[in-house]
Amino acid sequence: ASLVDGASSLLIRLVANVVAEYKEVVKDIETLAPVVNEQFLRLAQLKKKKEELTVKGREMSLAALAELEEWDEADRAAGREPEPLPEAYPAEVSTSDASASVDWASLDVSAFPVSWLGSPSPLAGPGSSDGIPPASQGNSNS
Repeated sequence: ASLVDGASSLLIRLVANVVAEYKEVVKDIETLAPVVNEQFLRLAQLKKKKEELTVKGREMSLAALAELEEWDEADRAAGREPEPLPEAYPAEVSTSDASASVDWASLDVSAFPVSWLGSPSPLAGPGSSDGIPPASQGNSNS
């Protein structure tokens, strides 16, 4: 009988612990639910604003292109040839090819603002992390 009483007592304590943990989890959920809902609403607002800005940007671009077309038509009507657009950079030139052909040691930095000349060294060349500490992972104040 003593063994059964001990097992019953242990079982009762285990159930009490599970119930206490359950109540704590429910309390945490009730505390966090408004925060999660607020963040969800904010995210929905940001998505809507992004879509609005995308549409507005598209409309502004189309309006600008239409205005340029009108100017070109006015130039043609006045007997002038519209100014040609500058040519794009050749597609076959990669940035690695371009930076490999630059003599970084002979770069004259005297024309650069002083604020640009700290770290990294302007003579270190592209891709150098000379003097730059590694990127932090998150906020160190938390």
